[in-house]
Amino acid sequence: PLTQPLTGKAATAGGGTSGTAVYRGRYTLAGIAEIEQLRRRREQAECRRRTRSQQPSEARSTRQASAASRARRDAPNRRALEMRVLVLGGTQFVGRAIVDALLASGHSVTLTNRGQSEPTASDLWGEKVQFIAADRLAAAGTAVDEAGHTKATGDLQELAGQTWDVAIDVNCYLPLAALKSTAALQATVGFYCFISTVSVYDVGHERFSAASTPDGLAALSAAGGLREDAPLLQFSGKADPYTIASQRGSDEELGENSYGALKVLCEEIVKDAYGPAGTLIIRPGIVAGAFDPSGRLSYWPKRVSRGGTTLAP
Repeated sequence: PLTQPLTGKAATAGGGTSGTAVYRGRYTLAGIAEIEQLRRRREQAECRRRTRSQQPSEARSTRQASAASRARRDAPNRRALEMRVLVLGGTQFVGRAIVDALLASGHSVTLTNRGQSEPTASDLWGEKVQFIAADRLAAAGTAVDEAGHTKATGDLQELAGQTWDVAIDVNCYLPLAALKSTAALQATVGFYCFISTVSVYDVGHERFSAASTPDGLAALSAAGGLREDAPLLQFSGKADPYTIASQRGSDEELGENSYGALKVLCEEIVKDAYGPAGTLIIRPGIVAGAFDPSGRLSYWPKRVSRGGTTLAP
């Protein structure tokens, strides 16, 4: 059993663990112990479920009545904590996880995006969320809806008439998009959360290059590691970064490391509009999890499940 290949059912049993020790497609003793612990937990959970289902209906009714009573008692406190949240983007990967978490916490969620990518907000959440189709990079104008009514479009005018406690901007990559968003929402959104990237840091700066040696890395770690005030990239392209309407462009137009450099400018626009007290900037590194379209994480369990010697990064 200690040399069982990591294939088929065995791979499934160990796939949900973290830190399971595997070498050349075979379990180690540590991995076996962890999997056995998981199996015991599943058996205990199933035993509790069967016990609950076999209890007299009167006991179940009493327990359900108590739960309902607690829900009514706590309802005013929950309502006081509920927020109206506007999510820009929201149907792909990180945005999708954010919306799921917001709904699970009882918040009121509005999504806005172009509505051109699948799955749509309706596909994922139905009437649990409000969806407003809008393209913030589109120029201001008017359009006639199915009912024959003329409405304002572009520059996020579609969001007029509503207010939100928080905006979470998941898919802003261009300063022009940040300018249009903050201009449209500054009077109607109280707090702005901007999803940026760890790629904003200028890793070519001498402050980072020192960490390329063991002594330099030790010194950086002793100083607290990478901090928010570390040097950031500067836009080096020939184009005006505030008028760029697409991430697709030549290296001459966009310059080096344009993804991170443009995100830096987006951060500055949001902070200028909302101030330090009204802004949250999040700079994640590589993100992995459910619905990741890149395959960066899913490749490894799929490959290991086939067994044999695996080339590791």
